[in-house]
Amino acid sequence: MKKSATFQPSANYFVITRNSKQEPPAARLDEVANGDGDLRLRLDDSAKDEMADLARAFNVFTEKLSLTIKNVSTSAHELGQSSETAIRIMEKH
Repeated sequence: MKKSATFQPSANYFVITRNSKQEPPAARLDEVANGDGDLRLRLDDSAKDEMADLARAFNVFTEKLSLTIKNVSTSAHELGQSSETAIRIMEKH
């Protein structure tokens, strides 16, 4: 299921709305940049303006980053299994 957020204009800044929670976009991006953000977050990119362009770029970035993390995790798991197999073989000989 695709989580979504929307940019809503405010008097001084734009806010991201997600499950009735509002945060400045910089705060959400800062969370992601510092490793504390939810990479499943997707921003509403349906508008035809510069903010939607930014949202699209963010969505592509987080999707690619999530895929990279998944691939690294899978590779680490496979390496661990291979190491365990190698240890068992060495212990037999």
